[in-house]
Amino acid sequence: MKNIAFLTSGGIAPCLSSCIVRLMFQYKKKFDNVNFVGYLNGYKGLLTNNKIFLKLPDTNKSEGIYEFGGSLIGNSRVKLTNVNDCINKGYIKKK
Repeated sequence: MKNIAFLTSGGIAPCLSSCIVRLMFQYKKKFDNVNFVGYLNGYKGLLTNNKIFLKLPDTNKSEGIYEFGGSLIGNSRVKLTNVNDCINKGYIKKK
């Protein structure tokens, strides 16, 4: 079983949901056994291991996803180089 993870960062982008779903469709065509993981709220989700498993919509209902703006997994502007900020927000622990 392969796991394919999605992580977004930066500001709001209107097409993120449709891009993620299209990538999921393409990966599913190429690989038989695949799980899709979405790290919630960008790097924050990666650092705190806050993730969800994503499922492809029914093919009969998939067109509606292209009208949904933003990102189904959220995004954030976490700066990985600002270690003190990540510690203060509880994303990582101080060594």
